[in-house]
Amino acid sequence: MPDVIELDVIPICDDRATIRQLLDRCGFSKPLEFGSDGHEHQIRALENLAVVCGSMSQAHQEVLKHNARLCMIENWGWPDFEAREALRAVVTNPGQGGTGPDGLRWYTIPELAELKPTAPLVGDIVMQESLAVLYGSPASGKTFLALDLALSIAAGCAWHGRDVVAGPSAYILAEGRGGIQRRIDAWLQAHGVSDDIPFQLLPEPVDFLRGPDVTELLTSLKEWDPAPRLVVVDMLSQCMPGAVENAQEDMSQFINAAGQLRRTTGATVLVNHHSGWEGKHERGSTVLRGAVDTVMKVVEEDGVITLTCEKQRDAVPFDPIRFRLSPRSQSCTIALAGPEIQGELTASALVALRALENVAGDNGISGPRWLKQCDQKDRTFYRNIKRLQEAGHVQPRGGRYCITERGRALLHDGPVPKNGGTGTPQCHPSATPNSGLSATSATPELALDDPKTPEKAEDDDSVPF
Repeated sequence: MPDVIELDVIPICDDRATIRQLLDRCGFSKPLEFGSDGHEHQIRALENLAVVCGSMSQAHQEVLKHNARLCMIENWGWPDFEAREALRAVVTNPGQGGTGPDGLRWYTIPELAELKPTAPLVGDIVMQESLAVLYGSPASGKTFLALDLALSIAAGCAWHGRDVVAGPSAYILAEGRGGIQRRIDAWLQAHGVSDDIPFQLLPEPVDFLRGPDVTELLTSLKEWDPAPRLVVVDMLSQCMPGAVENAQEDMSQFINAAGQLRRTTGATVLVNHHSGWEGKHERGSTVLRGAVDTVMKVVEEDGVITLTCEKQRDAVPFDPIRFRLSPRSQSCTIALAGPEIQGELTASALVALRALENVAGDNGISGPRWLKQCDQKDRTFYRNIKRLQEAGHVQPRGGRYCITERGRALLHDGPVPKNGGTGTPQCHPSATPNSGLSATSATPELALDDPKTPEKAEDDDSVPF
């Protein structure tokens, strides 16, 4: 019997003697129940292995049993990364993993005091090593906010006045890839940060309900040194394809995979998700809200993006925070909706101004045609025209509208503060120490669309500038 058993080969092992030796080493003497079917004995053996894995909870044992069957049916290999690692630990260190008959670990009050307490990752917003959900309707600003959080942590920047624990950030971008590079560039420029911060992006979905995909993700993240502080999953719907969000079983599988991700990496996992049809709560099964530590809602109205905390398991929910989108280069950045500055406009007014610049030309454009380009409600659009005219960014001319030089300057150079400063918020390191940051990870080079023709997808938060 080798000192280290390669558990990866167990699902296709057909040697009953080897399986018996493995069980004996674990101190499991119950006779095996081998069936007549060619694969049945493998299933039975794997189920028995799950029983002897004392470091697992009963629920986790059930997951392992289920995965054992999947190994047989789909020929996947071993799909549950965490279960495999826990089983490996028991096999190589028999007799460890709990004090009770089932391997349960009970703690006295003094022992509880020695456990690692809950600590903030970003001020009072999200905690370290937690599960969080950020939800809202399409185009409400979810991706802008999640990206702002991830880049702030990677750069060690205070997040809108709140301290962060600096560290690498991993971003799974499952949809809306077209404009992400422009958003990152705008953020770096606005904060005066170079592109060698430890931020990495995966521009494709990961199926959280398929074992091999989760294993591949966990294996890749375990290679990070230092480990990621934050992993963003954007969006939930794209990372459980073919599943039913309203089904408790499907959503529970997603939560289990997200939990594996958190426990394996030690990172906070932030999941971007859509709201329901009426926008009152997140879409899908209520087991999601029950399982996560933090639930945040994003609402955009008249250009103001409001972030509200609806659940905070281990802290007091923070008060609502109001943001706006500030134009920068070919995209926007998130800024607090605080004191007015010269040239400040709502996000929807900036969308209208950018649409006018794109299609008006030197001769201008009619109001109805401009409205069609903006895709806004009539009331919002004509209110934006009034604001743009009053600010001197748009000028009516013979029943048509033209953008002024002041308007072009706003779109390309950004607003100018009343104090005459540059308007570029520099990134000052957070008060929380940067724990061993490595600058070896950089933003990936993506083959992106032409920035002059950005896409606008219903299911992402892109804006046409």
